[in-house]
Amino acid sequence: MEDMTNQTILTPESSTGKGTGEEHPMTMEELEKEMSGEFHTIRNGAIVTGTVIRIDPNGIFVDVGYKTDGAIPAEECNDVDIKALKEGDKVRVFVKGMDDGNGQINLSVRRAREMDAWDQIQKSFKNKTPIEGKLVERIKGGYDVDISGVRVFLPQSQLSHGKNGKDSIGKAFMLMVTECDRRRKNVVVSERAVVEVERSKRREDIFASHKVGDLINGSVSRIVEYGAFVDLGGGVEGLIHRNDLSWSVIGNPREVVQPGQQVEAKILKIDVEKGKIGLGLKQKREDPWETVDQRYEVSRKYEGKVKNLMDFGAFVELEEGVEGLVHISDLSWARNIRHPSDVVKSGDKITVVVKEIDKSKKRISLSYKDTLAHPWEGIEGKYHVNDVVKGKVNNMTEFGAFIEIEEGVEGLLHVSDMDWVKKINHPKEVLEKGQEVNVKILSIDSKTRRLSLGLKQTSVDPWEVLDTTFKVGDVVNGVVKNLVSYGAFVQLANGLEGLLHISEFSWQNDVKDPSEKLKVGDQVSVVIYELDKGKQKIGLSLRRMEDDPWKGIERKYPVGSIQTGKVISLDSAGAEVEVITGVSGFIHVSQVAQERVQHPSEVLKPGDQVTFKVLELDRKNRRLKLSIKEATMDTEARELQKYQRESSTGFSDTIGDLMRDKLQALKEQLKS
Repeated sequence: MEDMTNQTILTPESSTGKGTGEEHPMTMEELEKEMSGEFHTIRNGAIVTGTVIRIDPNGIFVDVGYKTDGAIPAEECNDVDIKALKEGDKVRVFVKGMDDGNGQINLSVRRAREMDAWDQIQKSFKNKTPIEGKLVERIKGGYDVDISGVRVFLPQSQLSHGKNGKDSIGKAFMLMVTECDRRRKNVVVSERAVVEVERSKRREDIFASHKVGDLINGSVSRIVEYGAFVDLGGGVEGLIHRNDLSWSVIGNPREVVQPGQQVEAKILKIDVEKGKIGLGLKQKREDPWETVDQRYEVSRKYEGKVKNLMDFGAFVELEEGVEGLVHISDLSWARNIRHPSDVVKSGDKITVVVKEIDKSKKRISLSYKDTLAHPWEGIEGKYHVNDVVKGKVNNMTEFGAFIEIEEGVEGLLHVSDMDWVKKINHPKEVLEKGQEVNVKILSIDSKTRRLSLGLKQTSVDPWEVLDTTFKVGDVVNGVVKNLVSYGAFVQLANGLEGLLHISEFSWQNDVKDPSEKLKVGDQVSVVIYELDKGKQKIGLSLRRMEDDPWKGIERKYPVGSIQTGKVISLDSAGAEVEVITGVSGFIHVSQVAQERVQHPSEVLKPGDQVTFKVLELDRKNRRLKLSIKEATMDTEARELQKYQRESSTGFSDTIGDLMRDKLQALKEQLKS
């Protein structure tokens, strides 16, 4: 609503046409003067003060000094403060209409308050003075605030730090008007601005009356990760950084102070330009590290309290502000400590030995294990060489595993002492960290505090009983463990490995690579053909599982004999012929036919059954040298001999006889 101070008002005469009949302008000031009489001249839009004369269900009736009374409608009477009015009370009302239809003036308390509130808001905005408002509800981006019936906006960021928005709903605060547009009914307020003004005044007072080094009292207002804020009064806060709370190392400020706690702190820094005050609690007493060497000596024992556990060790407080580190290696004689919590807990009171003091770096090195008896003392009375003991795998390296047989006593199990037959490249092939194993003590050196342990020595060496386990000719089952260019290593049932040489794959020696026949993990049945306990060697064979097809080859296929076989393959050099399974021969291209050919395929093809003559037996390469040509010639020679034999006995029904007869007939014909 616009300010009505200079608004022109029409007199009753001008509005009703009485008097001169001309309009007579009247200002608000003139209107108020006229209303100072027994009966006031009242116009629409005026704000007047009246007296409550009657209250009934239809509303509240008010005497406004006019010839008729005014009425506040029933709907406004539901407001708590309006409902509380009683007869005789004074109330400011806004004239909404001169006649409500019943001959009474239509009044509004709400409108009067709203216009008064707008006047106050404008005045506050103009003079930059605070005004009171109540937070009504949370809305997007901030809060809806009521100032005497006028709703204004308080942005979220303008509610001062430390005030919880949820808890502030329904509460009244002093606010500063930062934006005001009455015509558009747009008002923005800030509670934070009021607080900042108060803080600024208080800060100026503190800066004027205090200096660095002074002690000042306050209340811990809030605690953050990096320290604690102290309310010094009037909303002015000083910060005690975490490092300035105590000479001790702390992880959380709450270890020293709590919200609401009253504290006396020393002013460490005053920054007038930034308006910041730095405070300290620990500075109220002397730094204990200044005289630490006067209270503690190297090699002496002291009582302390475990304050903090880290992966690398435990911090022990000897006194407030003086902490030393017990490195994880100094917590126990055992080497398998994974974390300090395996030995001590935070809050434990323990005895420690001072190892080193570095006053300049504020460091003290401590030891807990040096207060305990060394486990190697009297070790030779407890353990002896060849004893089999139970231990736990603490650590593993490429060359072996460290086995703890009791806390602080461990020995080395070398990879060479892990298995009788397997080559162990890394302990993890056999062991796991934390695993319990039985080992034999091989040697004890109490001076160097070293134990040598053996795992394989807890069982019988299978090579020692080789001759009682296997014999040549045994057929055994095994698993292919490894393939090499010259054969395959096969693991047998007792863990020993034998070599299946590539030459023992087939009687034909036709295997060029072991992977052609086997792969790692295959189950195979083989025959043992060699055992050498001294050289720890077992020879295995696949081909010896069957009889050698070349056995008695001279008797079966003597040189010069005529045999038959099947052509397997052809190439430019000749033809490969299978004589029987496991026995093959080769026919050179010059021997495939009586007539000369360029390639065997001119007269042969794979699968043909052929007759050949055995020319040579090559036992070394297990191959026969054959000839079809020689076989044919031998056959013709035998036929000729047969013919000759038959001719000498008088037979004439041979081909020769017929040819002779034919030739004789031809001669006779030529003669004629």
